Amino acid sequence: MAWIIVVVAIAVLGLGLLIWYAVRLTRLVADLAGEVATLADQGGQLLDLLASVQIPDGPDGDLDGLDGALSAPHRVTDSGADVG
Repeated sequence: MAWIIVVVAIAVLGLGLLIWYAVRLTRLVADLAGEVATLADQGGQLLDLLASVQIPDGPDGDLDGLDGALSAPHRVTDSGADVG
């Protein structure tokens, strides 16, 4: 008779742990869903910011004119010659 009580006690404890784990997992999934929603919102804000960035045109109307501005600065000698 004692072994029946032991088995029932183990089964009740197992059921309690299973319920606790299900509640914990539900809360974790809800937290994860909230974080994903926040990430999606921040991604949308980033896209809005990127859409508002205006890149200036080069002297000839396209971005090729900016190549010199993005490279290393030129050195000029005392005589005024550009040594690149």
